Amino acid sequence: MTTNKLQDALDSIDFAIDVLRKIARSDPKMAEELENILYHLEEAGELLFNLIEKS
Repeated sequence: MTTNKLQDALDSIDFAIDVLRKIARSDPKMAEELENILYHLEEAGELLFNLIEKS
């Protein structure tokens, strides 16, 4: 049960990353600002993935 919720959270992070990348590609001015957010989301996704793997 918990693993499913963690996977849902990871899927949401992945979705957010995809959306923000699309925005960054279409708006170079925002890309610079989004870079930091994307970095942290990717890091959170990796940590969450590792947690799921341990479960």
